[in-house]
Amino acid sequence: MSTALAPVENGHECLDLSSYDPQAYNILSPVLRLDTAAPYLRFRAVEVRLDPDVHRGDCYAAPGTKWTKDRRTSELLPVLVAPSKPGLLKISSAAGLIIDPRNSRRITPDACERCIEMAQATQQAARCGDCPSRFDTAYQYIGAVRTDTGWRIVKASYEWNLDAQRRKLVREGRKKLAKAQEEGRPFDVEEHVEDRLDQIIAERYGLAETKGLLRLVRAICHLRQAYTREEMARPFIVVRTELAPDFADPETRRALAAKALCSGAEIFGPAEDDRPLLHVAKAEVVEDLACEPDFTDVEGRAEIAADAVDDDLDSGLPSADAAGIDDLTPAALSDAVAEPVHPSVPDEAAPREPEPAPTPAAGTCDDCGGSLTRAVVAYCQSSRGQATFGGANYCFTCQKRHRPAKKAVAQ
Repeated sequence: MSTALAPVENGHECLDLSSYDPQAYNILSPVLRLDTAAPYLRFRAVEVRLDPDVHRGDCYAAPGTKWTKDRRTSELLPVLVAPSKPGLLKISSAAGLIIDPRNSRRITPDACERCIEMAQATQQAARCGDCPSRFDTAYQYIGAVRTDTGWRIVKASYEWNLDAQRRKLVREGRKKLAKAQEEGRPFDVEEHVEDRLDQIIAERYGLAETKGLLRLVRAICHLRQAYTREEMARPFIVVRTELAPDFADPETRRALAAKALCSGAEIFGPAEDDRPLLHVAKAEVVEDLACEPDFTDVEGRAEIAADAVDDDLDSGLPSADAAGIDDLTPAALSDAVAEPVHPSVPDEAAPREPEPAPTPAAGTCDDCGGSLTRAVVAYCQSSRGQATFGGANYCFTCQKRHRPAKKAVAQ
């Protein structure tokens, strides 16, 4: 890339493109001389070169072009070539193209818009399952470039239509069939069309997005659809308008810093503030998880729960007083929860918390004489506990011995 600037008498900067030979350059500007009215703007002529060889990636053979044979290499070359996506992105980058990321999106195809209008008029929903246009898609791009009078915003779109693609593939298949008949080899047109349709239907969204972007670059940079190979070999002259204020002024630096934060919103409009809504249940779950878990008497409570599940499976119906939970009072539940054990190393400098007083025993085991908590006594005296232990109070160890044998399961 190369740049060219020409100063004027009043101290401001202008750009004169009349020095570029039209036979040697492709000038992508509607005017040849640009005079800036604002002292903080600067015009720059950027030179971009694209390789006319279709095998290098900057261009491709234009659709429907004729092919000629090179006299030196005897290679078939297209007469007209079109800039490809990499070549167009080089030109758009030199021009300072900015893509609107919020409003560049998929839009409703024309066939779907007609169905929507008919559905609104007849108050009947359209059936999209068997519609031949159900695979149609369209994509819209919005971009802007800076000019001497502000920002020039351009919108371009592309619609991918299945019927048009099918007709194009049929014409392509007929040409391949004629060539195959001349060479004496078999060729199935229908199979070729179906295979190509399956491929492009899967890639239709990317194709529509790329085609829309290329249309936007051509429209905003004044590019033709196709060039000859001689014209493609010439450098492209792109005019770029840049902001060049006096950076020595502190007020200018502060204004530019504030401007940089809101420039995108001023060009394309503010973005919608779509904040995700947090459900109350999620907040409650987070608060519950923040509490310390209690692992006291895990084995005993697991034994009670397993016994209740086994009894429910034997009866075939869920029990309302499983594990004696319905018979436990809030006071009994609070007494059953003990202080959790923290395996962390104690800090000698930090004051130690007083140890909680031991929970008083609510009873003794009728078998081994050990102390029992209120929760164990409440379970033993519940309806299920009395049916299992006959009204006696047993600890967890003795409950295993006095629990009746499990029912035999029929094989």
